[in-house]
Amino acid sequence: MSDDKYSVSEAAKLANVSPRTVRFYDEKNLVSPSSVGENGYRIYTAKEVEQLKLISYLRELGLSLKDIKKLLADKNSTRSFQLLIERQKEINEEKIEALKDKQRQIKNFEKILRPRNLKNENVADITKIMRNEIKLTHYRRKMWVYAAMLFLIEIIGIYGTVLMAKQEKAFAASLTFAIMMILIIIGGTLLTLMYYRNVAYICPNCGRKFVPKLKQFFWAAHTPKFRRLRCPECHKKSYCLEVSR
Repeated sequence: MSDDKYSVSEAAKLANVSPRTVRFYDEKNLVSPSSVGENGYRIYTAKEVEQLKLISYLRELGLSLKDIKKLLADKNSTRSFQLLIERQKEINEEKIEALKDKQRQIKNFEKILRPRNLKNENVADITKIMRNEIKLTHYRRKMWVYAAMLFLIEIIGIYGTVLMAKQEKAFAASLTFAIMMILIIIGGTLLTLMYYRNVAYICPNCGRKFVPKLKQFFWAAHTPKFRRLRCPECHKKSYCLEVSR
């Protein structure tokens, strides 16, 4: 190891930390200077610089200074650090694989969303695609209108039930509530079926366009344009892009 000697600022620069951090670690007895000059200046060597780098790395892994101090004081700390590094390598590999998987999904979406080439599509095909997308947009708007109507029925039903209950008309209140619930259930079911019959989904992993089973469609988590489904082609469960059938 080098016999070079460094001041606080020089050691901090080599370890990629601030001089204030170096002084703080000295105060906490984490990394003490190799020696202190007659003028009171702290002197560090390559050994202390490596310790500063190690602490900085351990802090990035989420360890507290208290835990780091315990590890450094332990006789078997070298093996502990090796285990920690090995585990971190495994975590990094998992993250890399997850990022690669996301990158593959992005590339598949790029293929799906890439503007179609007029040389490969005739005018009739392009017109059909545009009409289907317009049709899907139309159905989405109708869904919002019908959903608003169901919500209005619910509000009216609740208001009527409360009003009749206050007038001590228990039977009428129960009947109003029952009718409201029946209308909401029937309306919601018809609304779901109507929408289901007009949509399909594209898998972000393999690019397959498919229609899920009604049960899978109904219970799947979703956003306005995606639904979390299992692809029948690659069998991966992902948020699939919603398109017109």
